[in-house]
Amino acid sequence: MVSPDKIAVCLSCGNEWEVKDPSPGKKRKCPVCGKYRVKMKSEILKEQKAGAAPPPAAAAPPAGPEDPGEEEEKDAGGGILLYAVLLLAAIGAGWFLVGVFRRRRAKKRYSEEN
Repeated sequence: MVSPDKIAVCLSCGNEWEVKDPSPGKKRKCPVCGKYRVKMKSEILKEQKAGAAPPPAAAAPPAGPEDPGEEEEKDAGGGILLYAVLLLAAIGAGWFLVGVFRRRRAKKRYSEEN
């Protein structure tokens, strides 16, 4: 069995995993939900022995995001990327149409001269 010093626990979703480097003070990210609300299991056990309340992961997981702005930030990043892709596609389509128009015009002018 792995010691509690090497097990990290996500306070958001309750996921537990073994960390490679159990050095203290290192910022950890949950591999399941991607949040940084992570504590080592040994710290949680110390808090429970001291009489602190159990971690929120022991209860039912929250229905939605804890911070409503957190989900909006994710959507905003995708919206900007979508806007950039659509803008590039529109510029490319415009470039193509201008080229087609110029070629047709050149053919007309060439056929009128001959």
